[in-house]
Amino acid sequence: MQVLIEYIARPDSQQAMQQHRAAHTQYRMRQPKLRVAMQVQSTERAAAGSIILLETESLEEAKAIAEGDPFVAEGVFTIASIRPVEVRFCNLTAGPP
Repeated sequence: MQVLIEYIARPDSQQAMQQHRAAHTQYRMRQPKLRVAMQVQSTERAAAGSIILLETESLEEAKAIAEGDPFVAEGVFTIASIRPVEVRFCNLTAGPP
């Protein structure tokens, strides 16, 4: 099952984001079910949230992964949605920054 998770950053979270970024990045890099992770940016190009695509057995598994993210645990992100999706086309050419 493919699952899309959308996170929204707390408006005043830039300092906390920097403080917990290493733990957040390590957590995501250890997720074997993570397929794509994208930073959502404000019109000023500041981090405003995140969208990830997982390949999981269930929505409950996806929710557990989402809630385990240090950014969620530390209140930097709130989970806006967890939805099943079906990727029908993908042409990713960009790699990590």
